[in-house]
Amino acid sequence: MKFGVRRLVAAFLVSGAVLFVGGICVHLYLLDGIDGWFFSSGFTEDTEYAPGYSDKAFRKLRIGMSTGDVVALLGPPLEKGQFTASKETWRWSRSPGDRSYRIRVVIVEADRVVQIRSSFYVD
Repeated sequence: MKFGVRRLVAAFLVSGAVLFVGGICVHLYLLDGIDGWFFSSGFTEDTEYAPGYSDKAFRKLRIGMSTGDVVALLGPPLEKGQFTASKETWRWSRSPGDRSYRIRVVIVEADRVVQIRSSFYVD
């Protein structure tokens, strides 16, 4: 009987580890993470994207890229704003109705990407 219990515990631990690792992989694959997927299914999405934007291109962004490379991938942003004295925010999405939407923002400093933000904003 002990052998059966050990096998059951081992199977339980292995399946839990597989689910945990699988959940992390899915979270990393989704631009908005698991919480974005969850919230977007329950709220009406109101996202406007810049012409030329695609999720596939946004996934190719990397810290340190030049602003020229970013514009070549995504096209020009919908809007630019001052983040700090030396940093700008470039937005490829917004909510025209001021409701829940997908955030696609790049923080730029000295013509280089220093931060990439993607999430689902719930309003």
